[in-house]
Amino acid sequence: MKKRYILFGLMALSQLIKAKSAFSDTTFQKKKLSKTNIDFAFSYYGQNGNNSAVTGGIGTEKLSVYVINVDVKHQFKELNTFSLNSGIDIISSASTDKIDYRVSSASILDQRVHFDAAYQRQLKNKPVKINGGLGLAFESDYFAFPIHLSVDYTSPSKMQTYQLGFAASIDDLRWGRGKKDEPLTLVYPSELRYKDWYDTHNRYTYQLKTGFTQVLSKKVIMGIFPEFIFQKGLLATPFHRVYFTDDSKRVENLPTFRFRFPLAIKLNAFIDTRFILKNQYGFYVDNFGVRGNSIELEGVVKVKPQFSLLANFRFYHQSASRYFKPYKEHSIDEIFYTSDYDYAKYNTYKAGVGFKFFPINKNSKKAMMDAILLRYAFYYRSNKLQAHVVSFAFSIATENKK
Repeated sequence: MKKRYILFGLMALSQLIKAKSAFSDTTFQKKKLSKTNIDFAFSYYGQNGNNSAVTGGIGTEKLSVYVINVDVKHQFKELNTFSLNSGIDIISSASTDKIDYRVSSASILDQRVHFDAAYQRQLKNKPVKINGGLGLAFESDYFAFPIHLSVDYTSPSKMQTYQLGFAASIDDLRWGRGKKDEPLTLVYPSELRYKDWYDTHNRYTYQLKTGFTQVLSKKVIMGIFPEFIFQKGLLATPFHRVYFTDDSKRVENLPTFRFRFPLAIKLNAFIDTRFILKNQYGFYVDNFGVRGNSIELEGVVKVKPQFSLLANFRFYHQSASRYFKPYKEHSIDEIFYTSDYDYAKYNTYKAGVGFKFFPINKNSKKAMMDAILLRYAFYYRSNKLQAHVVSFAFSIATENKK
C-alpha cells in the first residue's frame, strides 16, 4: 500500500524538477561545448486515514515519507546528454509493524534507495532523439530492475512530434534486504504464516508508451499520450489481510496478470506573455474492472521575468475493482479478493500552490543558481484519507561556450 502513496509524492517531486524548463527561451541559443545541470529536490509526504490494507481495510494509514533526490544531466558535443538520478526515501508507517510479530502501534522506519542512468543522442542532421537507460531500486521488501528505451521524432516544420517508448521492470517482492540474520523470503501477516500462500515472488511489468503533439497555433499546443501496460506474476501484496463474512482470514489474492490502459490528453495555452494554462484529461481502464477519469488544471503567472506563481487542481473519479470489498464483506467462496482501498470506488481532490524563481546571473562560465521552486499540495480521498505534500528544489547550471 505504501508504495502507491510514495508514488504520489514522487510524481509531485518529478513535476517540480521538470517545471523550470517551461519558460526556457528557445528563440536564440549560443553554441555550447558542454552544459551540466544539477537538480536537488527535497519532499515531505504525510498522510492519515483509517482503511489500511495491512489490517484488512480498517486501521490507521498514517504514513510519512521524506524524499531526497539528485538529478545530474551533462550535455556534451551538443548532441549527447548523459543523466544520472539517485535518491533515498525515508518511510515511517504506523501500520507496517502489524505485519510482524510485534503488536505495538509505534511507527517503524524503512528506506527506499534508487539509481537511474540514461543516455540521450540527437542524431546528427536528423530530427530524431534516442534515449535509453536502466536503474535499480530497493528497500527491505522490494527490489526492482527497470530499463527503458524511447525514440522521439520532430517533423521538419517542427509542428508535430511523435514519441515511442518501451519500459520494463523486474521486481522481487521478498523481504529481508538489509536485515541482519534474516532470510530473504516473502513475509505474510504473523498469524497467517502457517503456509506459503504464493508460489512466486517476482512481478514483471512491460510498458509501451506512445505520444503525439501538435502545434495548433503560436500559443496553443495539444498532445495525446496513449499507453499499454502488461503485468504478470505476484500482483497481490503478501502482507495484506482480508477478513471474510464468516470471520475467517486470508492473505490478499489477485489474478497473476493485468492489462492497464492509461490515456492522457493535454492542451497547453500561452494566454499572453504572463500567463500559461495547462489542461489535462486522463482516462484509465484495466482488466480488474477499475475505470478512472481525471481532469487537471494548472495556471502559471509570471509576476516578473524572474518570478512566477503556480496553482493547480486535480479531480479524479474511480470505479471499484470487481475484486474489492470492505472489511468482512468478502464471501469465503470467492477466488480473488482484496480490501485495499486503492481498488475501491472513490473520488480524489488535489489542490496546490507554489512559486518559481529564476536568479539573474550572466556569468555563464561558472556554476550559477538556475532555478528555485517550492510547492505545497493537499490531497483528499472520499474515504477520508488526507495527505500533505511539501516540495522544494533548486538547480545549479554550468556552461562552456565557444
